[in-house]
Amino acid sequence: MRIARIDARPLSIPLREPFVISSGRVDTTRGAVVIARVVDERSGAVLRGIGEAATLPAVTGVDQADILRAVTRANAVLAGQTVEGHSDLRALLDDAFDDPVSRAGTEVALLDAWGKHERLPAHALLGSAKNGRGAYRVTTDITLPIAEPAHVGDLAESWRNAGFSALKVKVGRDLDDDARTLEHIARRFPKAEVRLDANGALAARDAMTLISIMRSLHLTLGCFEQPCAADDLEGMAHVTLLAGAPVVADESVKTIDDLFAVAHKKAATAVNLKLMKHGGPVEAGRIGRAAQRLGMKIMVGAMVETRLGLAATLHLARSLGQVDLVDLDTALLLRWDPFEGGYAQSGAELTLLDGEGLGVCETATA
Repeated sequence: MRIARIDARPLSIPLREPFVISSGRVDTTRGAVVIARVVDERSGAVLRGIGEAATLPAVTGVDQADILRAVTRANAVLAGQTVEGHSDLRALLDDAFDDPVSRAGTEVALLDAWGKHERLPAHALLGSAKNGRGAYRVTTDITLPIAEPAHVGDLAESWRNAGFSALKVKVGRDLDDDARTLEHIARRFPKAEVRLDANGALAARDAMTLISIMRSLHLTLGCFEQPCAADDLEGMAHVTLLAGAPVVADESVKTIDDLFAVAHKKAATAVNLKLMKHGGPVEAGRIGRAAQRLGMKIMVGAMVETRLGLAATLHLARSLGQVDLVDLDTALLLRWDPFEGGYAQSGAELTLLDGEGLGVCETATA
């Protein structure tokens, strides 16, 4: 297929309530929709694909205006180029982009168009095997932001009533508040699986204090995601040794070399794959398969993304076959979502819908 044009437009959607983590706060998404138009050289038809470039500026270092400028610049490089396989796609995008967020949104848009060109779901282009078990289903957690502890307890109870059993609890700003938050969760949702996520804000000793508090409250620790700073592999290794649950490297693993460094230091037993962090699903899949060979567990996650971004990550998960931890909930945190399709959702269960490409379309209000 031949790339005709790449464009982007702002994607700004208010959240139901502030999404606060140890390193920042989001009230409205500040991403972009990337639109790829490609030509089917067999028929001359123009096919359209869409992808989401999602920012969390405190984490990604990229904001909405950066994406729009990057895609405009990249169009001058990409327009007229032919894509025949992953190697072509990778080389073209490496030449066109300097940041992984803009690159990821564009790669997803091109994969969506490529799937329509080949009349295949995106996961097939990413190397998925046939699924003999029927529809591909996963169960996601739900994220609780840093907030007043009693309010987080209220949120935990409301999500329990909505059918969720695993809570991803953001921590790391204030250890006393974190302890009170866990106490409220224990009262309101005592059987929850709690997945702590510090976004790299804690020293190893403070991470272990939170784990001890969890144990005293008889809460189940599902995993501890990025307890220590991205470059504090010794601290991560200390928590990994003593946690008694998977420790997930997120900010510590952006590249495949990062993965090997984490594995060498025994600084995590799992890795969180995110399209925006790795530059798109092709590289995320390469890192995921390497992690599987190393015996590590796989989490799939997202920034604050719509159904479009989450569907793309589900196709990545399907291409890897088995993933262990799923954190694909952020569309539920938005006041509205301008996309439909891609997957069906019932409570915490997500079922991938096998259309061509991503199988996602924009609603009339998009």
